[in-house]
Amino acid sequence: MQTAAKFAMPENVNNMLQAVMNVLKELSPEGEELNKNTMSNLYWLHLAQSQGALWRREKELEAQVKHQLSREDLRTIQHFSTHSLSLYKLTALLANPMMESARATIRAHLGIPAEDLLHFNFAPRTGQETERQPQQQQPPDPCPKHVLFIDRPQKAIVLAIRGSMSMQDATTDLICKEVPFLDGWAHEGIMLATHRLMAEVMAGLHEAVNSHPGFRLVITGHSLGGGTALLATMIIFHQRANFGFDPENFLCIALAPPPVFRGKPNVHIKAWNRTFVLVNNNDIVSSLSLASGAQLMNQLQAIDSLGLPNSFKTIGRQKSPEVSRQIATINGKLDSLPKQTRYPYLAIPGMCYFIRKSPAQKVNLFTMSVQFLAGENSAANESANTCYSIRRDEAKFSHEILVTFDMISDHLHTAYESVLGISEYRKNYSMESPI
Repeated sequence: MQTAAKFAMPENVNNMLQAVMNVLKELSPEGEELNKNTMSNLYWLHLAQSQGALWRREKELEAQVKHQLSREDLRTIQHFSTHSLSLYKLTALLANPMMESARATIRAHLGIPAEDLLHFNFAPRTGQETERQPQQQQPPDPCPKHVLFIDRPQKAIVLAIRGSMSMQDATTDLICKEVPFLDGWAHEGIMLATHRLMAEVMAGLHEAVNSHPGFRLVITGHSLGGGTALLATMIIFHQRANFGFDPENFLCIALAPPPVFRGKPNVHIKAWNRTFVLVNNNDIVSSLSLASGAQLMNQLQAIDSLGLPNSFKTIGRQKSPEVSRQIATINGKLDSLPKQTRYPYLAIPGMCYFIRKSPAQKVNLFTMSVQFLAGENSAANESANTCYSIRRDEAKFSHEILVTFDMISDHLHTAYESVLGISEYRKNYSMESPI
């Protein structure tokens, strides 16, 4: 097979294909080699999805413009998302600190007095002291990095959970089997992380709820932290009879979570109705699971059976009549392809929203690159920090991996800070102003 490098493929294309290859290596059965044409088939799939699945998504979004987040909900999400997204920067600040300086650093970062910092854990996988477990080695898969504190201006008890620091770690952690959880099934790795987290913070949560009557309980996280936040929410609602909080005074904000649970929706409807899930544009993580990965491999096998050219030089002539016909053939094959049945599909529990920086975007459906159009659709884009949001069925996120140039970059915490207008929010609103 001729390689991408020989034909000087754009770096973003090569990075995209290599990222999906890494996912496929995690999914391949032991000893099974990926097909020699896998890289070129991935590029064919990208081109076909650009005019198939992605095109249909854009049309669907255009038809659902009324199902957006309210201004009040968006501002609430902006405020509390700031806490979970800022944990990445806080991790850098806490690199190998003495424990006394760690508390001071965290308090200064959050802007809270000493008595409002209830608990934290930023111990790395190699083992390091935590506030409640000094001089003890952490388990090989430790508790997620988190901080529990009082956001007094907002009358909230906040548990903020950080995600993985690298996409490589995230990909490895996300490809995982399911195990029994409550009345259903959950992602094994994230369930174990959630149980470790709850073992550390449950006593502090009980104490905080009892000593701050009327305060809202908020759990927020990004990426794996978002998945952990979802399962933690389900545990808390499962134990709400003994927990002593008002379900209407609860909020979960999960940014870019992977699929984590399947079960009976009606059992957890109260928890899910208090859960906002936000997925940025083409973020791949919210579609990563064993089931969607198996479906991706089926799609690649279907494309491989067509015997298409595997030269990137040929495929790169995207607008030629020959390539257009081949793309149409691929989409016909993919549209008739049944869903895989090897693995059950996990879901993303909660109210799921697709978000973009602005409704005033022109999307190139061939490359799915986004161009911001200043001045267009100005009625909908009333301010620079307006976030375009559309409520979507979670299965539209979790059942299919869409191969796009920005599927990795759209997942980064900096991308969520941008799309949610966190910097603008901090400039325009004091973190101490009541929401």
